[in-house]
Amino acid sequence: MAVKVRKRRDKWWVYIDHNNKRKAKCIGPSKRAADQVAEKIRAKLALGEMGILDTEKEAPSITFAEYHRHWFQQYVVTTKKIRTQEQYEMIGRLHLLPVFGDARYVTSRQKRSVSWPSASSPRVERPILYAGSWWR
Repeated sequence: MAVKVRKRRDKWWVYIDHNNKRKAKCIGPSKRAADQVAEKIRAKLALGEMGILDTEKEAPSITFAEYHRHWFQQYVVTTKKIRTQEQYEMIGRLHLLPVFGDARYVTSRQKRSVSWPSASSPRVERPILYAGSWWR
């Protein structure tokens, strides 16, 4: 837990670093006010009240299949040619959705990874897509 007061461009800021979450609050031109705010924040963090860090809302968790469906309709259908749409649909249907379909799409803050191919699926020689071209 760290609460620091620093001056930046003629204004005083309070920097909070707690449980791998960081937040910066601009207090204004008064160092005394910034020190008072920092003391209040330290007290709240010591008591377990994390109201100042809970201003961010967590993104709703959706499955990879839902995300893929939304991405396909909003991006691929509106910007790609018919043959490209067919190829993207085939890659998703044959390769991505069977492995990742039920996996929850998570944000980068949650730091979870999914291995592909999974242990439950047999290892099959499939072409892998690298930078827009097929390699075997």
